[in-house]
Amino acid sequence: MAADKKLIAVTLQLEVKNGLDKNSNQKYKNVSYESLDPQATADQLLTIGKEFSGLMDEAPTNMYVLERHHLGLTA
Repeated sequence: MAADKKLIAVTLQLEVKNGLDKNSNQKYKNVSYESLDPQATADQLLTIGKEFSGLMDEAPTNMYVLERHHLGLTA
């Protein structure tokens, strides 16, 4: 038997500045957009991220794609 993984969910995460900590170091938080089409390409996800960025006061410092896979065995 071999392992099989199937992409079932994609989340786009935008990292944004969130003030300073007690030592004056920059803090960050993540804003997540879930339930995106698992078949979306990297270019499409970047476009979506840029559109969401346009709704924010300040542009995100980073964008991440989180993928969730179902792991199982194939016969």
